[in-house]
Amino acid sequence: SHYGGYFCEALQEGRGVIKRDFKGTVVTVITMRACVMDTKDILNEIEEIQKRPVEEQIDFYKKALQRDEEKTESRIYLYYNYAVLMYEYGDFRKAMEILEPFLMDYQSYPYIPKMISCFNLMGVATHCEKEYAVSRYYYSVALKIAQDNEDIYYYPYEYNNIAITYIAEKNYDMAYEYLELAEKHISNSASDMGAYVYINKTLLFMKMDLLEDAVETYETSITKYHADSIIPNDAHLCAAMLSYKLGEMDRYEIYKAQILSRLDEMYTAEFIDSCRDLFDCGMDSGDDELINSILSAMDKHIAEHPNEIKVGITG
Repeated sequence: SHYGGYFCEALQEGRGVIKRDFKGTVVTVITMRACVMDTKDILNEIEEIQKRPVEEQIDFYKKALQRDEEKTESRIYLYYNYAVLMYEYGDFRKAMEILEPFLMDYQSYPYIPKMISCFNLMGVATHCEKEYAVSRYYYSVALKIAQDNEDIYYYPYEYNNIAITYIAEKNYDMAYEYLELAEKHISNSASDMGAYVYINKTLLFMKMDLLEDAVETYETSITKYHADSIIPNDAHLCAAMLSYKLGEMDRYEIYKAQILSRLDEMYTAEFIDSCRDLFDCGMDSGDDELINSILSAMDKHIAEHPNEIKVGITG
């Protein structure tokens, strides 16, 4: 969950979960083999370094990017994974700073799907900084890159993410239009794409006070697209908010407890959203125990992650 919507793709590929063919680049067979072998080595190094403390990971990425400045597929993976690391630890500005040199010069690099992931991650980071129009620009570029390379797999990702920027701006008509486009292309994408789109449609309907539509859409996200197993934190937070709006307090209490029990496991953006939404419910209902639990969790989070950006629940 990220400031009023559920992004997809940017982090989903962050640990190399989804691997897809590298295509669309005119190279000789020999060059391609060398590039693929080099990329495999880098990915193996990244996989190993992710087991190390954050400080060691940062040092690895800095040195790796300085060591070889050739504009290769491997370098794209380095930019991406370094920026993901900073994003997950709440330093959105640093993530943006890491990605910027690549994004400004992306046309000098061979096309690989991870290029789109970099634009998506920049979109997420700028959104977290509440720069919604800027965020939308990066998603739009990502969409154009996908279209130029006929990579239809990514179309629903971009439509979904663009919709979220409109939700944040309370432009619900445009948000609905883009979520409809995302839904139209679900069958061409990852199997979990529907979970994101339908959770976001649920969120949109809640913001429009169309609660019957929200209930129906949420049920579809669970029964057809398994959102509760694919993106459990997002699904349960959405369910908690929906239950609260419907006045189904027993159900709300169940989801609230699940969210509170998992706060320690969340990365910063997800943690902030969960705290903010539950805090709002606590303020609205006069639930002092919940308010104190959220404030205590925030204090603990800040103490354990002193290098993160300021965590707050206002704005």
